[in-house]
Amino acid sequence: MTNLSIVRMPAWIVNIGAALIITFIFAPWLWYPLSIIALAIAFSSWIKQTPKSALLTGGLFGIVYATASSYWVYYSLHDFGEAPVAFAILLALLLALVISLFFAATACFVSYCRRQPIASLCLLIFPATWVLMEWVRSSLLTGFPWNLLGQSLVGSPWQGVLPLFGVLGGSAVVVLCAGCIVYFFHTTSYARLIPASIMILILGVVAPLKEISWTEETPERLSVAIIQANIPQKIKFDRVYFEKLVDKYTQLTERHIDSDLIIWPETAIPVYADMMKQRFARLNEKLAQNNTELLTGIFHRNQSESISHNSVMNIVSGDFYHKRRLVPFGEFMPMRPLLELFDRFIIIPMSDLQPSDMKPVIATSDYTAGVSICYEAAFSNDVADSLPEADFLINVSNDSWFGDSLAPYQMLQMAQVRAAETERYMARVTNTGISAAIDYRGRIMEASELFETAVIRAELTIRRGVTPYVQWRDYPLLAWILISLISAGILALRLRNSRMQ
Repeated sequence: MTNLSIVRMPAWIVNIGAALIITFIFAPWLWYPLSIIALAIAFSSWIKQTPKSALLTGGLFGIVYATASSYWVYYSLHDFGEAPVAFAILLALLLALVISLFFAATACFVSYCRRQPIASLCLLIFPATWVLMEWVRSSLLTGFPWNLLGQSLVGSPWQGVLPLFGVLGGSAVVVLCAGCIVYFFHTTSYARLIPASIMILILGVVAPLKEISWTEETPERLSVAIIQANIPQKIKFDRVYFEKLVDKYTQLTERHIDSDLIIWPETAIPVYADMMKQRFARLNEKLAQNNTELLTGIFHRNQSESISHNSVMNIVSGDFYHKRRLVPFGEFMPMRPLLELFDRFIIIPMSDLQPSDMKPVIATSDYTAGVSICYEAAFSNDVADSLPEADFLINVSNDSWFGDSLAPYQMLQMAQVRAAETERYMARVTNTGISAAIDYRGRIMEASELFETAVIRAELTIRRGVTPYVQWRDYPLLAWILISLISAGILALRLRNSRMQ
């Protein structure tokens, strides 16, 4: 049995290095082949340790992975939420610690199974456990599907798996290939043909999927103007600047009023919609003259029920979509009686909102848009819920909360994955960037820079039909996980029985 030479280093160094390498598979670097290598290094380390030791090193891997992916939480809390430095760091590390538990559980379990046949361990147990933990992380409580491995495949030769099995299917491809590499280095020279052949087969089968179109293109086109006004977060909710803010959006809109649809970002106007009736009425007159519609992010309130929503409004028709998946501690306070202390340290406007159970669509003239607001674009199923009605997708966001971090690039990458999963064109509209027009393959047609005032003009092609992922969701992957683990269990029982005879 031979080993990956790098794994001879101390396990904690190996796991930190592997987690740091994985950071580079996501935007803005997009070095997707590193995912297979880094994961193989970490996995090979885990199966050489006891379960207790793997639990700790896997947790360390997870902390580094999560911190490198979500350190922007500190900016949101300190720079814009006005939290003290120590408190912001504590909460950011607490989030990383919680996320690390999923990686610790994966490492511990595969270490516990380390005496199973190497083929079973590498091709059944490890891939199924990793993808299962990603699914649980995406689903448990509010879910946090940030930087799943499959996200790195958008724009790669193997992105064809996304409309077929979604982002978790992409993760399965990556982890299976990593398992093949570990299998290759942990078996005899003659047996190495097996994992090498399996890896070539996986990549060879997945690559041609990129050329398949599961939905139909229509001759219909929609011209859109994506407005990025670049309003600094620190003045956005300051009433002194409110008039200037509204004037800036209005002026940018009037310059592009020949578009079919104009879109403003999440909470572009940081007040309740009923407070803008007169202003919207005047703007509607100009829009009507050009047969143009305008969607904007804005707050909505039901005064009779004392309920407020983070919403998208069609100011021409008056229709709303209310956000369904809220950000904990940002848009609502979980376990409020126990966490009142949180309010004393962090100042976040409009942080007592209510989720809705609406279908995520909104009518726009002759078409229906599938709508997601900010964080909702991270959830495959949430966006897929808008189909088959959605002719195209819209994601509005206010990424200024993330500061000058990696988060805007990663949010854009997740939006690209959603476009590829559903095979729908998408207009992504943010306050400070990165705004973009994305085609049905997840390719960026045009994008703005961070922290600039910009207007993106694009034509979105209307597509009809649904992809296999939209139809099946995660059920095929869950079935694969179940079959893999049951098969591994049967093989383990047979091995134990043969040893006892």
